[in-house]
Amino acid sequence: DLDFGDWQPIGTLVMEADATVDCAQSLNMCFTGILEGNGHTISNLIIDNTRQDNVALFAALSADAQIKNLSLANVNIRGQSAVGSLAVYNAGLIANTDVNGTVVGNDNVGALAVYNAGTLLNSYAVGVVSGHRGVGGLAARNKIDGLIANSYALNRVSGHHGVGGLVGFNFGTIKNTYASGRAQGHRRVGGLVGINENSIADSYASVRVIATVSGDSGLVGSDSGSVMNSYWDIEASGVQGFSPEHAKTTDQLRQGISQLLDPAQAYYGWNVADWHFGDAEQYPILKYAADTDKEVCGGDSQLSCGDLQAYGLADLSSVEVTTISPHFDATRLHYRVGVELHRNIGHLRLIPTALDKNTVIRIVSDSFDETVESGTTSSAITLASTGTTVIHIEVKGARTVSYKLDVNYFSFALEQNIDSDGDELIEIKTLEDLDAVRYALDGSRYKYRSSDGASVETAIGCPITGCKGYELTRDLDFNDAQSYRLGKVNNEWTRGTGWQPIGTSYRPFTAIFNGNGFTISNLRINEAATDGGLFGVIDGHRQLSEITQLGLLDVEISGSGHVGGLVGINRGGTISESYVIGSLRSIVADSYAAVGGLVAGNEGGIITRSYAMVQAVGDLQHRSEALSVGGLIGSNTMQGTIENSYAIGSILSRGNMGGLVAVNDASSRITNSYAVNNIVGVGSDFQIGGLVASNQGSVSRSYWDSDVSGIENSAAGSSQTTVVLQQSVPTSPPDSIYAAWQQNVWDFGSVDQYPILRAMDNTLLPNQQRDNLLRDLTVSGAVKLFPSFHPLTFNYTMIADAKQATDVRLKVVAPMGVNATVDSHCYNVVLCSVEEDGATSGTTVSFTLDGTNEAEITIVVNTPSARPQLYRLAVHYTGLKVNRMATTTETTVFSLLRTNRTMTFTVNEGERIRLNANYDSGLADDSYRYQWRQRGSDSLKLEDVLRPVTADQAIIDFMAPADVVSRDDDSTIIELTVEVVVGDIVYAEKTVPLTINKINNDKGDGYRLIYNQMDATNKPNTYSVVLQNSGKADADKGLVENPLAIQWQRRRDLNDAWHNLGTDATYKIEGDYQYRVIGSYEDGQGYSHDLEGAVIYSIDIDAD
Repeated sequence: DLDFGDWQPIGTLVMEADATVDCAQSLNMCFTGILEGNGHTISNLIIDNTRQDNVALFAALSADAQIKNLSLANVNIRGQSAVGSLAVYNAGLIANTDVNGTVVGNDNVGALAVYNAGTLLNSYAVGVVSGHRGVGGLAARNKIDGLIANSYALNRVSGHHGVGGLVGFNFGTIKNTYASGRAQGHRRVGGLVGINENSIADSYASVRVIATVSGDSGLVGSDSGSVMNSYWDIEASGVQGFSPEHAKTTDQLRQGISQLLDPAQAYYGWNVADWHFGDAEQYPILKYAADTDKEVCGGDSQLSCGDLQAYGLADLSSVEVTTISPHFDATRLHYRVGVELHRNIGHLRLIPTALDKNTVIRIVSDSFDETVESGTTSSAITLASTGTTVIHIEVKGARTVSYKLDVNYFSFALEQNIDSDGDELIEIKTLEDLDAVRYALDGSRYKYRSSDGASVETAIGCPITGCKGYELTRDLDFNDAQSYRLGKVNNEWTRGTGWQPIGTSYRPFTAIFNGNGFTISNLRINEAATDGGLFGVIDGHRQLSEITQLGLLDVEISGSGHVGGLVGINRGGTISESYVIGSLRSIVADSYAAVGGLVAGNEGGIITRSYAMVQAVGDLQHRSEALSVGGLIGSNTMQGTIENSYAIGSILSRGNMGGLVAVNDASSRITNSYAVNNIVGVGSDFQIGGLVASNQGSVSRSYWDSDVSGIENSAAGSSQTTVVLQQSVPTSPPDSIYAAWQQNVWDFGSVDQYPILRAMDNTLLPNQQRDNLLRDLTVSGAVKLFPSFHPLTFNYTMIADAKQATDVRLKVVAPMGVNATVDSHCYNVVLCSVEEDGATSGTTVSFTLDGTNEAEITIVVNTPSARPQLYRLAVHYTGLKVNRMATTTETTVFSLLRTNRTMTFTVNEGERIRLNANYDSGLADDSYRYQWRQRGSDSLKLEDVLRPVTADQAIIDFMAPADVVSRDDDSTIIELTVEVVVGDIVYAEKTVPLTINKINNDKGDGYRLIYNQMDATNKPNTYSVVLQNSGKADADKGLVENPLAIQWQRRRDLNDAWHNLGTDATYKIEGDYQYRVIGSYEDGQGYSHDLEGAVIYSIDIDAD
C-alpha cells in the first residue's frame, strides 16, 4: 500500500479535436505497459490544481496498457477540465479497480476515468464527483470504441448538463452496470447516463435525480441511442420520466431471481453468471462485487460495497422527530443524529429495516441491549442529558454489518438539513447565516448562538467528514428586512462601524464560498477591522479557500490597513467570477496599507474572471509611500496571479496608484486584463501608472485607457485609446490588442463598449453593463458640488450661500434609453422630472434655494433591466450670517491668522448650529486640513452630537442637546477650537466660545397619571394613582421627584365645576360623581410640569 501527498500525472497528452489521443505522436507520453495492483491500495492521492487540465494518476493509457486489481482510497483531486482519479484517457484495459473519495473539476469529470476508449471492466467508484458539463460517477465520457461492463457507481454526482450517476456522455457500449446515490444538475441529468447516443443494456439505476428543468429521466437524461432491458426506480429517483417500459417501482426492482423467468418483469434475460439477485428485499448486485472483500465501503470494516448492499440495512428511521446526517445509505456505517432539546424527548426509538428480512438486528447503548426484527420499532433508548449518546446497530446474517449512531441534543430549531442539495456546501439563506460563517471558518459545520445564549454547532446534512464551505441560495441586502431571519434590519450592520469582516490574520477563512451568481447589497464598513471587506483574510495555503460567483453591489467601505471590497488579504486563495461595485476609502495610511476594488492585498492568490467598478480613495491627509491603491488589486505579491479581469472607476490618493494594480512584485504576474480609471494624485513624489504603478513581475497582453485615466505612463502594460479598447471583435495579428484573448472568456460586444467577462458556463457575468448609472451630473449658479461627479459616487453636497436666495440649474445626463427622474425632499424647492435623454445632451432643471431651509434632492435612475439607482444631493449653506431660527443657527470662523478679536455665539438647547472654518493663507488647498476640538465644560461631548460624525473637516454641524445645562445654571459655555493642521503640525488655531442657554424643551407628554384599583374585597371602590413614563421621557433630564402635589377632584356632570377633595395617593370614590386627579412634577433641569389624569365614574345602580 502506498500513501501519497501532492501528485503530478504520469505522462502527458495532447487531445485531438475529436477528443482522442494518438499515443504514436511524439507530443504524447502514454503509459503502454501493465500495472498489476495485486489487490493493494494507493491511499491519499491528492492533486489540487484548479488551473490545470488533464488531471489524474495517469495522463493516458495506450491500447496495449493494462491496470488491474488496484484500489485508490481517499482521493482528493481537483482540476480545471478533464479530471479523473486513475486515468484521463484510457484506450487499453482497466479491470478490477475501484476508487473512493472526491473528484472535482469543470468540464469532463469522472470518478475513475475521464475518457474511456478502451475497456473498463469489473470496477466501481464511491464518493463525490462534481463538475459542469460531462460529469459521471464512474467515467465522464464513454467513447465510440469504449466498453463499460460489470461495473457500478455509488456516488453523489453534480454538474450543469450531461450528468449521469455512472457516465456523463455515452457514445459506446454500457452493459451489466448500475448506479446508486444522487445525480443533480440543470438539464440532461440521468440516474445512469446523462446523454446516451449508443447502447445501454442490462443495467439499472436507483439514483435520486434532481434537475432544474423537466424532461430528465431516472435512467437517461437524453437518449438518441438504444436502451434495452434497463430500468430505474421511480420511487428512489423521484422522477417519472418518459420511458414507462424502463420505469419500475422499488418492489418491482426487488423481486429476486424469480423475475428472470417472466418476460413481463424486470431483469428478464439477464445473465445469472454476472448478477446476484438475492431475495425480494434487495436490488441485484454484480457477482464479482459480492464475492470481493475490499476495504472501500464501511470505513475500517472489511466489508465490500456488495456485502453492504446484500446484508446491511435497507433503511433506518426513528419514531421521534430527529435529523439523521448524512442521509441514510446502505454503504454508510456512521451517522449523526440530532434531537431538538425543547421537545423534552429524553429517549429514542429506532426502526431498522434489513435488506435480508431473516437477519437478526441487535441495538446496543450504554444501558440498553435489545434484539428486534427487521422493520419493527425498538424500545425507548434513554439519551444522556448532556454530551453524546453512542448507539451501535449490528445486522447479523451471512455477514455481520455494524452501524454507529452519535446522538446529540441541539437547542435551536434549525433547518433540518443545512446542506439540502448534498454538494457539501452549507446553505446561506439570511444575513444571520452569513454572519455565522465567522464562527466556522473551515466551512465544516454551521455554528451559531442559540436562544438560550449557548454556542451551538451542527453539521446536520453534511458528510461524516463535514462540509467544505458555504453557498448563497438567494440575493441578500443589508437594507432589506426580508434578508434577515427575523424580518428586521440589524442596525449594527448598517450604521456605526457596520459589518465586521469575516476572517482575520490569526483566524482566516479557509473554505469555499460559492455565491451561485447571487449578490450581497449595501455592505457598510466604517473604521472596522484593520484588514477587510466582506472577508478580512482568506488563506488557501492551509486548505482549499475559494470564493466564486459572488457579486457585491453598492458597497461603502472605509478603514485602515488593507481595504478591499470583497477581501482584505488573499493568501493563496482563488477568487473567480466575482465582482464589486461601490466605493472604498482608506482613512489612515498604516504601514504597507493597500486599497483594492476587489482585493487589497493578493499574496500568492489567484484572481480570475473578476472585475471591480469602484471609486477608490486613499488617505488624502497623510503622505504615505507605503500606501498602494489599485482599481482591482492594491498589491499583487508572493507569486500572485491576476488574469482575465478588469477595473473601471476612479482613483484618488496621496500614495502609489495603479488603474488595475498599484504594486506587482517580481514573483507575480498579470495577463489578459485592462483598466479604465480616472486617476488623480494629490501631492507629488508618488508612483502613478495607468495600469500598474510599480512593477517587477510579469505583465502581458494588458492595457489601460489613456483617454479616461489622463495618464500616459505605467510601469507595465500598453496604453490604448478608448476607441481602440472598445473593439467589437479581437484583432487577428499576433502582436495586436486582444489577439490572445479567448472568446469563451470575453465578450467583445459592439464598438461602443469595453470587453466584458463570461462565466465558465459561457453566460455573461452580471451587472457589467450598468445602464442605471448616470453619465453626467452638473450644477451651475452660485453653488458648488462636492465631491466631483463620478457615476459610482452616489452621495453629494451642494454648497450654497446663506445670505441670499440662489438660482440653481441641475443638469442630468442619463444612459441611452433610460428614464431618469428627479424628486425633492426639501422646503421651498420645486423640481420637475427629467425625461429620457441621449448620450451627449441632458435636460436642465431650474429651482431656487431660499438660503435658509434644508434641502435634499434625490435623482432616481430607473431601468427595466436593473433596480433603481439613487443619487442624493444634500444642501449646505455657508456665509457670514447668524440666523437665529429655531432649527438653524449658522456662522463662520474665518481668517484665523488675520484677526485677534474674540467671537462668541449663542444657541438655545435643542437648536442646531453649523460652524464653517475658512482659512485664508495662500497655502495650497491640498496641503492642510481642519480639525475641531472641544475644551472647557464636559457637559457636551462633541463626538456624540456631531453631524457628520467626524470633526476632521471644515464644517461641523450639530444639535445642542435639550438637557445639556445643569439644574442650577441658566446656561453653559462650550469652547470649540478649530486648528489648521499641516502634516502633523498645528499651523494655526482659533477658539470659539459657544454659549448654550437652558430652555424648557418638554412637550408635556413625557409622563402621565395612571389609576390602579385596589383590592375590591378589603377596599371597595378605592383607587391609587401613580406617575408613569409614556415612552416619550422628558427631554430635560427626565423625572427627578414624584408629583409634588396630588389633588383629587369630583363633580356631578359636565355642567358642574370641579371640587377639591383629598391629597393622598389613594382615594375611595362613591356616589354618582365624576372623579379625577391633577398633579405636577419637576424635571431634572428644574422645570415644573402640570398633569391631569383621566376622568373615572362612580355610579350607584341600587340607589334606594
